[in-house]
Amino acid sequence: MLFCYRASTIDATPQFSVGRYFARARIEPSQDLSEPDGDATYESAELGDFSTEADAVGYAYEWAIRWVDEHLNPVVCRMDRG
Repeated sequence: MLFCYRASTIDATPQFSVGRYFARARIEPSQDLSEPDGDATYESAELGDFSTEADAVGYAYEWAIRWVDEHLNPVVCRMDRG
């Protein structure tokens, strides 16, 4: 599942195996926030297993929000003035 948060895209799609959903997150910052080469993508390790997909997605999303807040420059909104 894809979500936008600040200037990043979060993919919180879990992996399903052996009857469990394994939470994981992939974070793609906008080019303004990424490394100079512009190709930065950050991926979590496995964040735990859950009995429902919704629980796994929710946990991965919350983890990614905290990660973005701690590691990327805060960009909330840019407004054109003119």
